[in-house]
Amino acid sequence: MKRFLLSVIVLVTGLAQANAQIQREFLGCSLGASPQEVFQVISDKGYNIENTDDGFSAQGMENNPIVFRDCEWEYVFFSFYEDKLFCVMFVMSTDKSPVKTVIDSHKSLMTQFDGEYSQYKEENSTEKISLWNDGNTAVVCKFFYFDDDANEVDHTTDKASLGAMFFDYNVSIRMAEEESEE
Repeated sequence: MKRFLLSVIVLVTGLAQANAQIQREFLGCSLGASPQEVFQVISDKGYNIENTDDGFSAQGMENNPIVFRDCEWEYVFFSFYEDKLFCVMFVMSTDKSPVKTVIDSHKSLMTQFDGEYSQYKEENSTEKISLWNDGNTAVVCKFFYFDDDANEVDHTTDKASLGAMFFDYNVSIRMAEEESEE
């Protein structure tokens, strides 16, 4: 009986992992939420909030950092389309973090995403920019070095940036179609 139960548990766990999808909830906010819902949740967390062209950004403070996937992020951007959250982008750079922290965070995220979303990884992904897409949600992870003028460079410098962007893939397709019609 114990073997049977163990077999069932292993099978169910395997099926759950095979059907795992890319996450759609971040810091207590889900893709598809209204700007008011997201603003309230982020305000309640005590982050410094600023308006942007298509939504708002939140900045962690020294005593209240933005922590997501075991990384401390400088900023998180929330973008909306038709009054629904469609994109969440986390940003870390050497403006506030040591270069080793940015590099280590990139390695950690790549390990996490490759482990959780391996079946969704796009073939044209590289070490510096990788994409996972389950058909509903996509995540892009980008790491790069930059120079004193904030231009991306192909060589190692003491300045680096990391971004992890989760977005509603179907909304991004609609937006691209609308833009091409203009």
